[in-house]
Amino acid sequence: ALEVPADAVPPLLDADTVEHIGSGDLGSHFDPPVVEAIPVQTRPSRARVVSDNWGEITALGGHIGTVRVFRQEGAPDPRTLVLFGDSYGFGDDVARGLSWQLAQVFAEVHFVWAPFGWDPSYLDSVHADLVICQAAERFVGRVPRAAIDVRSLTRETIAGASALTEERVFAAQND
Repeated sequence: ALEVPADAVPPLLDADTVEHIGSGDLGSHFDPPVVEAIPVQTRPSRARVVSDNWGEITALGGHIGTVRVFRQEGAPDPRTLVLFGDSYGFGDDVARGLSWQLAQVFAEVHFVWAPFGWDPSYLDSVHADLVICQAAERFVGRVPRAAIDVRSLTRETIAGASALTEERVFAAQND
C-alpha cells in the first residue's frame, strides 16, 4: 500500500479572491446564458501545464478528448494522478476545477475529459498511481463503457472536425 507523505497536505490556498462574471457549463446552455459572479482565488498555480489539447478540441466545438497535464516540481505528493471527468474536473487559472486543485498537491495530474471514462492503457502509459472518475449526475443515465481509448477520442474529434458528444462515446457500449 502507498503511504501518503507527511508533507502531502499543503497549507490552504490563499483565500483572497476576485469575482469573475461567467455562465459556467450549465448556464451556457440557456438563451440568454445565465451568468453569475464566480469567486476566483488569486494565488497563482504551483503547477504548470505541460501538455494540453484544449484549444484544438474546443475550436471544433467539443470537450470530449481534451487532455491537460499539470506538473509540479517539488510537489508535496510525488505521485501521478489521472482524473477522468467533465467540466467540474477541468481546471485552469480562471476555472479552478478539481484537476487544478489536485495539481497543487500532486507531482503530475492528467485531466481527461471523458465523464465516467476508464482507459487502462492510458493509465499504464502515464504510470498512474491514483485514478479518480468524476462526472456530474446528469451523465449517470448512461451506462459507462467498460473501457475507452482516450487517444482515439482525440483523434476522432480532430479527424472528423466536429465535437464528440457523450451520447456518441457511450453509444457503442449500449448497442
